[in-house]
Amino acid sequence: EKRELETADYVLERWFKDIFLGAEDAYIEDARLPVVKERLFKQKEKDWLKFGYTQEYLDSMRHAEFWENEYHKVNEYDEKIKKMRGKEL
Repeated sequence: EKRELETADYVLERWFKDIFLGAEDAYIEDARLPVVKERLFKQKEKDWLKFGYTQEYLDSMRHAEFWENEYHKVNEYDEKIKKMRGKEL
């Protein structure tokens, strides 16, 4: 299954200008607020379901346990990267 993201030069340039050159602290949003958290989850569903992620998988992200498990994968992936590169990180 192939996943695609639009990365034409003009898109990347717009992202750079919007994200880095236009950065202001007014754009920082407190994602701990329940209403904000729910809006972000809905956006994630809208975007990620199209790429083949299941609703069950996305729902699992609503729980801290999911993120704790993801965090514990870091060392495993670091080891895989070291083996593939043949050197230390």
